[in-house]
Amino acid sequence: MIRPVRLFLLIGLLLASGGLAQPPSAALDYISGASLGAEAVMERSLAELRRSQLGLSGSLGIDPTLNYFINYDTVDPATFDFFLDIDLGIDYRFDLAAIIADRRDLVRSEDRYFDQRRRDVETALLIHTELLRAQNAVAFEEFDLASEQTRFAEVEQSFRANEASQAQLDAAELNLDSDQVALDRAHVRVDRARSDALRRGLGASPSFEVLQFVLPDPAPEQTFQYRQLMFELQLADVIGLQSTAFGVLQAVGLAATYEFDDYTFGANVNPNRGRPGAGVDANLDFPFDEIGSSLSITLAFDIRVDDGTPRDFTEAERNLANAQANLEEFLAQFAANAARERQDVMFAWEDLQRALRQLDINRARIAELEAQRADLPAEVVRLRTAADELRVRRDAATGDDRNTLDDELREADDLLRTAEGQLGRTEGDIANLNNGLPRSLDGVYSTWGNYVRAVEDYLGVVDGAWVLPETE
Repeated sequence: MIRPVRLFLLIGLLLASGGLAQPPSAALDYISGASLGAEAVMERSLAELRRSQLGLSGSLGIDPTLNYFINYDTVDPATFDFFLDIDLGIDYRFDLAAIIADRRDLVRSEDRYFDQRRRDVETALLIHTELLRAQNAVAFEEFDLASEQTRFAEVEQSFRANEASQAQLDAAELNLDSDQVALDRAHVRVDRARSDALRRGLGASPSFEVLQFVLPDPAPEQTFQYRQLMFELQLADVIGLQSTAFGVLQAVGLAATYEFDDYTFGANVNPNRGRPGAGVDANLDFPFDEIGSSLSITLAFDIRVDDGTPRDFTEAERNLANAQANLEEFLAQFAANAARERQDVMFAWEDLQRALRQLDINRARIAELEAQRADLPAEVVRLRTAADELRVRRDAATGDDRNTLDDELREADDLLRTAEGQLGRTEGDIANLNNGLPRSLDGVYSTWGNYVRAVEDYLGVVDGAWVLPETE
């Protein structure tokens, strides 16, 4: 049976941080495998952006050829020839649409990474909270089982004395079995919560402290969604320009080629749909042939003459309008969404403070009753001794002295009954409050979990990070 003092100490240990226990602040360093994967995607997106910004591409081709030739119509011997063709090219193209698209993709990957990091912290905090609640549930179920064992023993004793029926005994036994099952399941809950924490590399011995996280001011321009929408708007504008202003005359190419024996050198300038570009290339054929030298210059145009241009204008305008509307809708809703989520955080914090206050009140009340009970047993013994002495004197007295002692004895018995009643009520109140402490503590853990979820929701709207106030 768990005594009230033992239960109080157990709750104190759950609230205290000591030994190897991890406080909630340790959750800020938790990184999941999903975050590592999102970080790798973000790094690849950054590499793609750098390549598109550089605009360079190169190629190297080596084409070896083996040729065996025989002419059966002549007496010439068969020939075996080897040819080698080497091509080297370097091109540059400034593609603004590709750069903007890669910037958008990078912001999108950053959004996913930092969103996952926030969720990692929330997960770690809630896992530790669940372990605390599970441990607290064991304390409560142990206390409840001990109380039920006492009640069952009383009913069983009454049954043996023919003062309780078989149905009452069966009901007490069923209640006892139910409490035992509840305790067993509470232990299972602890094991699962501890396993969940260890599986994620978190400590299995969490301590508890109340943290109030910093809520950054809402700034839509600093959110990933705003930046994505801005890039979408820019992309729609650039693509629209490319498909309309350069819709008819799509490309112009100017190329120069110089050949000297088996060496070929070329250079070109080829803007395509509003994307400036240039390139150089070289070619070498082996074996060498002396075929002289030549120079050629080519000017080429790519002109579109179908009926798609009007549709391109319409589609470009529609895409640009949609991108603008999406941005305006985000800006219109952002402030209201942020204000609503911030208010929910405040509500959750107030609920947590009330739960903590209730726990403090219960603990303070227990301390008061413990102080009151400290003197009551001695007072009961003193009053009982005094009553016993008066009873002996009354039994030996006669006449008026006996009547006087009868009055004094009745008064002494009343005082004794009052003291015994006060002791019993005080012990009952202490037991009830101790029995309610796990519920009060669970209320603290529950409201703490709600506060954590509310903070995560707000940070998700404003794209903030889990930050604790700076300590002086």
